[in-house]
Amino acid sequence: MRAVDLAAAPLKPMPLVVLSSDEPYDLTPFVEDGTLPADTAEEFGDLLFRAILGARADLVSRVQGTSRTRTAATTYTGSALGS
Repeated sequence: MRAVDLAAAPLKPMPLVVLSSDEPYDLTPFVEDGTLPADTAEEFGDLLFRAILGARADLVSRVQGTSRTRTAATTYTGSALGS
């Protein structure tokens, strides 16, 4: 945790919804258009997914409350990284 985070006042209790995916991102379109090299796409996607999950968990841990997880959700809109 950064020093600025430690010095900040704690968050006040508030309603908070954090949307998350339980599956890594599909980076195939970025490999196909040459944006991302094929030999690094899988590792990068895994690292990106884990970093985002960690950041979301950190955010949720700063607000008192309960956590609910629904893994049966199947709705998907947009591209892998929101082009």
